[in-house]
Amino acid sequence: MDDTGELTLSMTNVLLPLPVEKERGVVYSEEVLVKINDTLRTKLLYEWNGYAAHYFHAGGWWCRCSAQVWNEVSDFEYVGKAFVAICGEIKETILEGKA
Repeated sequence: MDDTGELTLSMTNVLLPLPVEKERGVVYSEEVLVKINDTLRTKLLYEWNGYAAHYFHAGGWWCRCSAQVWNEVSDFEYVGKAFVAICGEIKETILEGKA
């Protein structure tokens, strides 16, 4: 839609502030993965009234942030604060003593 090529849409993946497994570490059992996924989804949607895709890959938890024409910088700041807060809760509860 931009003839000059100056304006582009963007998507990036951001590593969430949770422990990263190194070469088959034991931080994330299947049960823990399910609990973290459910916690991220539920808290983002129902406590923070927002959402950004999250997933587990290569031993770490990631967030996919994609920009749309209606997004503002404050939207990304808000979801960033949400992820930081929720990841802190996950470390204190689900991952207590595992990291």
